[in-house]
Amino acid sequence: MGGYNSGRPGWHGLVEGAFVLDIGMLVKRGGIVPGRAGRGSVTWTRAGEDAASVGFDFDLTNPDQSSLRLHYRATRQGVSSTENYRVGLTASELHLGGRRWWFICPVSGRRVGKLYLPPGATIFAARQAHRLVYRSQRNNGLARSHARQRRIYERLGDEYVQYEQGPPTRPKWMRQKTYERLLGRLDAAERSHQVVFIAGAKRILARFPGRVIRDDVPW
Repeated sequence: MGGYNSGRPGWHGLVEGAFVLDIGMLVKRGGIVPGRAGRGSVTWTRAGEDAASVGFDFDLTNPDQSSLRLHYRATRQGVSSTENYRVGLTASELHLGGRRWWFICPVSGRRVGKLYLPPGATIFAARQAHRLVYRSQRNNGLARSHARQRRIYERLGDEYVQYEQGPPTRPKWMRQKTYERLLGRLDAAERSHQVVFIAGAKRILARFPGRVIRDDVPW
């Protein structure tokens, strides 16, 4: 196993260019079944054709020792290799009952909902391990605002999808004071995001005389 990072030091690939394993979708679609062991596969298509596939064996019979074993062929710098390695799984209790499953990144050890395999890499790992960024993060202040909110959601054990998606519930392992402090930061980040958005919209609309944008409109 090796070669999980791509490119020169400081290089950031794009999330949108990577193959993604989403444990939430695997559970939802029955690819892996809590309480059981079995095997399955994931196939990605691009332009209507199969682009890549990954096979896996899962064992969720013991919640404290659950894992996924991935096996596939990968190419790095023109050299093809057969990858076969274990990815740990863990679950957190939900307040309304049930569990949410997570990957344990085989590179960083982070608890994450998704693992990525960007071009030139051979190992599925967390976004941070591959130094991946979202396309929008390469752009402007609004993108940086999204990134700030994304970091807060990650600390809250959840995944940021869109602005004002609603605050995550408090993870069982997090102290109430810590949770409330992070919610305060999230609220401030959302208000700052609105200011940045309106400022950007005003700059755009300034190119079209006669069009007005109101500051009291929630975005």
